[in-house]
Amino acid sequence: MQSGLKDVKVGDTLILVTGSRYHGDEPVTVARRGRASLYVAEHDSERREPYDRKTGIEDGQRGIQARLYT
Repeated sequence: MQSGLKDVKVGDTLILVTGSRYHGDEPVTVARRGRASLYVAEHDSERREPYDRKTGIEDGQRGIQARLYT
């Protein structure tokens, strides 16, 4: 399991792994930090999906969930 997501701050670069065969791993930037969630921006636009700060797994998505890695 990953261990570094609790210490990330706004502006840090992370890797977004979607699990889609059509989209590869993408670099994203931390846009906001909530108490339990992270929000990331891609190409200067914030994605609406929240990601769990402890695990990096996309919240609220069914099926293949995207993950954030350091």
